[in-house]
Amino acid sequence: AIMAIQSSRGALGSLTANSVTPRLNAHYTLTETAEKLEIEKCTIYSKDQKLLSLRNVAIFKNKLNLITSPSGTGKSVLLKSLHQKLQENSYKAAYIPQDYNLLTTNVLQNIYLDDSKANITEAISLLRKVGFTKDDAERMLTDNQNIRTLSGGEAQRLFLTRYLAHKFDFLFMDEITSALDKKTEDHIFSILNTLSSECTIVINSHTQRIQETDVNHINLIEYLT
Repeated sequence: AIMAIQSSRGALGSLTANSVTPRLNAHYTLTETAEKLEIEKCTIYSKDQKLLSLRNVAIFKNKLNLITSPSGTGKSVLLKSLHQKLQENSYKAAYIPQDYNLLTTNVLQNIYLDDSKANITEAISLLRKVGFTKDDAERMLTDNQNIRTLSGGEAQRLFLTRYLAHKFDFLFMDEITSALDKKTEDHIFSILNTLSSECTIVINSHTQRIQETDVNHINLIEYLT
């Protein structure tokens, strides 16, 4: 029980932490409108090493923004830096790493982390938003389903509810579908596309399975300088 409490506190801390990675030094020229966040120019450094330089990238608000490019071109660096920059400017932004962890407790605690904020009715609504049926959501909450019995896609969707419960304005997701099969990946993308009407979602991926009409596709190599 003590380990579960400590794990929950650690997860809550990481959810709201100002820095999830070693801090990056970045110089941005940003323009914001009601529709988008325009990165007119950005140079990102780690200590004295330049990691990435780009210009004229548009992140559309309340839309799913998908960043693709070959490995080593800086997708993850850009996401981490944007998350850091927006938090510094008082936006409610979260960074979701590729390797996520669920608590080995119940579904409700995995959603809220803090038991004092748990709300069964809201939890059912959140689980339904990420694709669970009403019956499945109620069963997961009332039967204290073992987290280890969830499939990869189900665990991924449950993890997303944690961020929906805390109502972030921006979600930056690093390769979160990389370990999923095609059918599950398509399902996750469909859910993210729907959720993006509530918050701006930016995800990087190597995927070749993109429905251009559903996302703002950013091929990063086209913007590198």
